[in-house]
Amino acid sequence: MLVASTCPGCERALAWRVNSDRPPTGNELAHFLVPVRRMWDDVVHTCANQRLFCDRGCIDRWLTQTGNELGSVLDLASLWRLASHWYDGRLERGYQRRDPQLAIEYFRTAGLSGGFWELPEPAPRPSSQEWK
Repeated sequence: MLVASTCPGCERALAWRVNSDRPPTGNELAHFLVPVRRMWDDVVHTCANQRLFCDRGCIDRWLTQTGNELGSVLDLASLWRLASHWYDGRLERGYQRRDPQLAIEYFRTAGLSGGFWELPEPAPRPSSQEWK
């Protein structure tokens, strides 16, 4: 499969041959703007801001131009691990998207961890003493 895009930082054309056997080669980077804890608030905005860039300089240029803050930066191998099985079963009858907690587990299996890729810890439940 051919994946083609344009770098948002410098407008250079980008293209890779992608298959299911191994990640594409190249030094380009992916930038994910929206942290997991907010991804489901606006999925269109989230997906529109998962972008491919030439390098870190182009990411920084785009962030300055747009007034956004740095999210998560992935190399092509990490992006490939994330994307490889994200939509498994999508074309099968009865498919249901992963709920956020299962998505977190999937991110971990793809090697993604840290604050950006985590849901916030649930607030502690009040003890019975606090209810009185």
